[in-house]
Amino acid sequence: MHGLHSEDVTQLQFRPGGSEFISGSLDGMINRYKLNVLNSGSNFDDSLVEVMPVEQPVKRMNFFGPEANALYVITYSDSLAIFQVTDDEEQESLVKHFRDPLREQSEAIGRQLDYLIDCHFESNTNKTPSLLGKRQFRPAFQRL
Repeated sequence: MHGLHSEDVTQLQFRPGGSEFISGSLDGMINRYKLNVLNSGSNFDDSLVEVMPVEQPVKRMNFFGPEANALYVITYSDSLAIFQVTDDEEQESLVKHFRDPLREQSEAIGRQLDYLIDCHFESNTNKTPSLLGKRQFRPAFQRL
C-alpha cells in the first residue's frame, strides 16, 4: 500500500459493513479502496476508488454518519476536514475544511485550546462532536 502514498501510512480504517477501507498518510492524502476488487486478486491500484487531499499529514480519521457515508480527518496541524463518501465521481467529496478549529473554538468558549484529539458520531443526535484538549488535559467538547 505504501506505493500509492508517497509517505508512511498513519491510519487505516474499515467502513462498517466491510465493503471499503481508507488509508491516511503523512503525504496529506486519503485513499479509499473497494475490498471486493482487492479480494478478487487485483492489486491496490485496481481497488483504488478515490483520492482525497487534505494538504497536511493525517493524524486520525474515521467513517461516521448513520450509514457511514461521511469521513472526518484530523491532521497533525490540527485542521479538520469532512468528506462525503459517494460513488458519484462528479460530486465533490470535500464538504467542509476547518483550517483552524482550535482558534475558533477557543474564542467561542473563552479559553485556550491546544490540540484536537478526536471526533465521535452520536447516532441519537446525528451530530459529530469534537474533543479538543488543553496541555493540562482539561478537554472541551464541541459539536460540528
